[in-house]
Amino acid sequence: LMVPRVPSNLAGDLLQYPAPFILGMPAQDPGILELIRELPDDVTLVDLDVGRVILASTFATEDLSRGTPKNETTARALRTQVLSLAQCLGNVFGSSIDPSSWSCDRLLFDEAENDLTNVRARFPALKAACHDFLQELLAGATSCCYWIEESRPSSDQTNTTNEMTILFDEDRFFRIKDARQKHPFMPLLSPSGEGTKLAMGMDKFNLILEVFLRCQSMNAYIGTSDPREMIFAL
Repeated sequence: LMVPRVPSNLAGDLLQYPAPFILGMPAQDPGILELIRELPDDVTLVDLDVGRVILASTFATEDLSRGTPKNETTARALRTQVLSLAQCLGNVFGSSIDPSSWSCDRLLFDEAENDLTNVRARFPALKAACHDFLQELLAGATSCCYWIEESRPSSDQTNTTNEMTILFDEDRFFRIKDARQKHPFMPLLSPSGEGTKLAMGMDKFNLILEVFLRCQSMNAYIGTSDPREMIFAL
């Protein structure tokens, strides 16, 4: 669910939405500040006014299961990776939208650069950067899937039914991420040169990638992918 601007009279109800959501809530609207002070434990706050992120108090290690200790130390490490990724993406988006201004040591206020036409012109660059990031997250996923079909005879032996199962090789997925971090790909924490792509490596983002594999959206992506892109067994 994504609502760019939520009316204050609906914000309280939408904060209880039982699925992932992004809600825009202007702080100046009546009652919004009170809601922000009492956010549910599983909601992360992104304050665009001051440029800060307050992660949900329950944002921790529930989805880690590769032998990673589920303790407070791991929870802190995961939070650190998320905030580091947010900073990296900020650098990527800023340099994509306006490379000349992003590399300066002071803000440039030019009326010609701040009109509506220029704002709209920057949107394709931002969209492309977001698309590249999502492509990087999903890169190699379908090649790690094993599509298995089992034929079972019906009770009267006159027909057969095919039962489909998809198995996912996590170790292969993580090896792909490490390989992509090498040339010609560059890690997100390093500035990219012309003609290169950014990559998420296991050395900096292993916990994020592990949690990502177990999110509801990833399951939906794998379940709706083309079987012809997977390893097939009948």
